Amino acid sequence: MNGREFLGNLDEKPTAERDERIYEALVAGHHPPLRWTTLKLEGAGHSATVECLAQPLQVGDEEPVFVSVRHVPTAQKLADHFDSVLPTAKLSDEAYLQSDHQLPACLQTPDSRMAYTSRMIDHSDCIRAALSASSAGVGELAAPIGKDWTNTNRLIGRADRSAEYGLQCPGAGHQGVTPGMRVWQPGPSLAHIDGFTDYMTGKVRLYKRKMVVDGSREMDIEEVARDAKLHRLVSTEGTIAALRHPAVPRPGEPDEPTVDTLRPAMPLFIRTLRHGMVGDDVAAWQRICGVTDDGVFGKRTKAKTQAWQASRGIVSDGIVGPRTRAVAFKELAAGHAVDTPALNTVLAEPDPLNPAWVQAANFTWASRTVVHWIVLHSMEWAEKPSTAEACANMFAGRWDDAPRSSAHYCIDNDSVVQCVKEEHVAWHAKLANRFGVGYEHGGFARQSRAEWLDEYSESMLWLSARLASGVTVPRWGLPVQFVDRDGLRSAYSDYIHKGMPVPNELRGFTTHYEVTKGLGGTHVDPGKHFPLDRYLDMVREAA
Repeated sequence: MNGREFLGNLDEKPTAERDERIYEALVAGHHPPLRWTTLKLEGAGHSATVECLAQPLQVGDEEPVFVSVRHVPTAQKLADHFDSVLPTAKLSDEAYLQSDHQLPACLQTPDSRMAYTSRMIDHSDCIRAALSASSAGVGELAAPIGKDWTNTNRLIGRADRSAEYGLQCPGAGHQGVTPGMRVWQPGPSLAHIDGFTDYMTGKVRLYKRKMVVDGSREMDIEEVARDAKLHRLVSTEGTIAALRHPAVPRPGEPDEPTVDTLRPAMPLFIRTLRHGMVGDDVAAWQRICGVTDDGVFGKRTKAKTQAWQASRGIVSDGIVGPRTRAVAFKELAAGHAVDTPALNTVLAEPDPLNPAWVQAANFTWASRTVVHWIVLHSMEWAEKPSTAEACANMFAGRWDDAPRSSAHYCIDNDSVVQCVKEEHVAWHAKLANRFGVGYEHGGFARQSRAEWLDEYSESMLWLSARLASGVTVPRWGLPVQFVDRDGLRSAYSDYIHKGMPVPNELRGFTTHYEVTKGLGGTHVDPGKHFPLDRYLDMVREAA
């Protein structure tokens, strides 16, 4: 079978039938011989080897083409057929780091036709040219070929999403999961619904199930991913219960999800959107503001956005951030703006009022009836969509021994995870523990004000503000105001130590740094540039 002719006879648009035809051809053996190469892995004092495809799957006995398919169900079913798994983000990085040939990214101009079959063929031609220019042999490991469909804990409870990661390249725009790695697709990202693919997204590089650990011990790769110590060989996000998409049952199992639900489905509409961005969330916004929903945020979309904002009294900067989304969701909930069924679940936002739950190992059981402060922290962890989950897993001791610390909530740009009930005492700020609720945020104390107000942090702080205004503030009757070190010191010396009620002027929001300066300690997070003024404005606006 000629691969180019085969694809040329398929639907030009990315239909389920197109995917099924590609799947059937590959299962029938219409592909070049699969050539495997060995990756060497290290983590937590252990070593291992695993075999992966030197190059992703291609369809065709003659003139084979590198194909892009959907995560659900096609890529997962192909992994099952070849008794393999799709990569984690760490495995994707390792394939690049250990490749014989590191290829340039074959990028195309973003437009509404990126998922067309002809564009897939064009991308394959570009890859073929890059392989030829690097003199890559058919059995030599070459990367990146495209973006990888990826196994991740972030898919738990999010069966309607696809997870992608990769396109490694020096000078790429984002930090990868491996220190020093630069990628064009950070994450793993769940920005796309389960039926998504395009010319770049959905290349299928497989990894064999059998691993050899510490030189002699043969283990299934999923067993390694679940192991409390060995998971670091294959994962940077803690243990992973199942290296597969939760919406696709294992062969021979009932047609039901294979992973328990941790929380509601992952929302798509969470990014801050601006000129030049591309995606399904852009298309969703275009339907709201009244422009052709081609998924490309161009000049016309920006102008329509500005007009939409101006008509609603929002700063008309043409950027769709948390405030603009909040107004849009309010209108949608009231039945205004657009036909909501057409948008389906695309316009769901993370719900901080119903956070995920991962219990911390160390905290003090209590039945508090009084709280005086929300104490704001920075985790000192990189800004990733999985940072809240990772910090919660650390507090729970799911990686190593649990630290002698905890917080009530961990927050990143798209999720909130609760680790300690508010009536109990988390271990996060020494003397402030007894009367404080700890909020941990992704990022570092060294960040500048601009970095605390970038796209990631703005979404994170908005989630935090909604949590504060909807849960903690009304529960404990907290004023929305900043309490500095002097106020904290006065609350203890003049009232708490004397058994007297703390007046409202000494209650509200503070930081770990202020606790250190007022009550003792060593921590300085979330840093002197944390934008408390903007954050408190968000809390008031969310209320």
